Amino acid sequence: MTQFSNKAAFIAGFLLLVANSAMAAAGPTVSFKSETFNVAPGSVFKVIVLIGSNEPVNAINLEVSYSSDIAELTDIDTKNSLINAWQNSPRILSAGSLKLEGGIFQPFKGQDAQVADLVFRALKEGTLNLNLMGGSFYLADGQGTDIKTTGEPLDVKVSASGAKTSVSVPPDQTPPNLEIQIAETPVEKQLLIVFNTEDKESGINYIRMRSREWLNWSDWVVVHNPIPAPKSVWMAELQAVNKQGEDTIKTIYIWPEILKKGALIVFGAAALIGLALMLYNKYKHKT
Repeated sequence: MTQFSNKAAFIAGFLLLVANSAMAAAGPTVSFKSETFNVAPGSVFKVIVLIGSNEPVNAINLEVSYSSDIAELTDIDTKNSLINAWQNSPRILSAGSLKLEGGIFQPFKGQDAQVADLVFRALKEGTLNLNLMGGSFYLADGQGTDIKTTGEPLDVKVSASGAKTSVSVPPDQTPPNLEIQIAETPVEKQLLIVFNTEDKESGINYIRMRSREWLNWSDWVVVHNPIPAPKSVWMAELQAVNKQGEDTIKTIYIWPEILKKGALIVFGAAALIGLALMLYNKYKHKT
């Protein structure tokens, strides 16, 4: 009896070890979650994009496909996302193709972390299929090692017998949080304006920037992280606007350019003073 128990324990332990090894060896995953799998035409519903990784990662680059003839993607909500710095993303690449790309300040390791909420409006009967068309995770190993990922597709049926659903938008009376800093690329030494923004209530709608080369402001332009510091710019303002229209504006000063302009001003002032003294002495000698 003891021999049988020992053998059973050994087999159970071996199977557990194999299962754990398989889990550790498994690569990162992307999955989709929906509270409903059968909706009526005209319904508005949400699909959550989730990721999992058994190794610490600090950046992702995903391309998601969806059946744009069956449902229209009306909103991309990132207020609960683990992504801190979006790279020109989220954005629709083409009809039925979505890009999700960005960095994570604190390396992530775990399962079912939220990347984005995709809000769809059902157009007609059929099946909305969501799938991962391409994807990479980047290890937090100091080298950004690229590891490929696998996707778990999701189908949501649109039919006359489906549930009539809607997505409520909570009121938002709080402006977004916005932080800005200057960084530098390690090789090219290019100055970058890097920002971190979040709005936990309605989410961020867009970020835009204007700048000064001397005294006049440039026009506002929509920007994405990170922003190459424009040449000759010494001051910039960033505006974060949430989906309810509240905004936060912050200013950043680019000190290398300020020092350069300061030196030019001092040199120019010294030259003018020298010229004035020379003209004064010349006039004095004549009189």
